[in-house]
Amino acid sequence: MLRILFALALVLASASGARAACVASAMRPWGGLVIEAKAHGASCPKAVVSLVVRNGAKVLWKQAAPASSLMIFTQNPPANGNAMIKALKQWISSDGFAQTTDKLKTSGEFPFEPDAALDPQAFKKLRQARLPVFCYVQGMESARCLGLRVDGAVIDLGVQLFPG
Repeated sequence: MLRILFALALVLASASGARAACVASAMRPWGGLVIEAKAHGASCPKAVVSLVVRNGAKVLWKQAAPASSLMIFTQNPPANGNAMIKALKQWISSDGFAQTTDKLKTSGEFPFEPDAALDPQAFKKLRQARLPVFCYVQGMESARCLGLRVDGAVIDLGVQLFPG
C-alpha cells in the first residue's frame, strides 16, 4: 500500500507538470550500508517520505509513506525544504532507540515486540549476537527496528511501541 501511495504521488507530480515545492534528502552510514531518506511533494507537510537501506546500488529495505502519517513529521510539521532535511535526519538518526539487539526490551513501559516471523529461539539468538539495530518511526504508535546480520543482510526484528 505504501509503495502504491509513493508511486501515485510521483505520477501525479509528473502529470501536473508542476515542479515539487518540497524535495529533500538525508543519508547516514549504518555498518557498511547507507540509510537514505527522501521527501517529495507539493509542500513539505504533504510530502511523501521514503526510507531506503542499501548496500551500494542494491536495495536491502525500503518503505514509503505520507509524512502526515508518521509521528516524527506531524509533531512539528516541516514547513520548507531546510526544515524537512532536519526532520529526515532526525527520522534516520535512531536516537532514543536500542543500538544493538541485546538492548531490545520485551517488557516494561515501551515494550519491543519481535516480528511474527521470528520464533522465540531465533529472536534469542539474534539478541545474543548483539547485532547493530536501526529503528525508525513507522507511524503514530511505533518504530520499526531492523537488524544488520554479520553477513550484511538486513532483518526485520519487529516494532518498538510508543506509550499511548
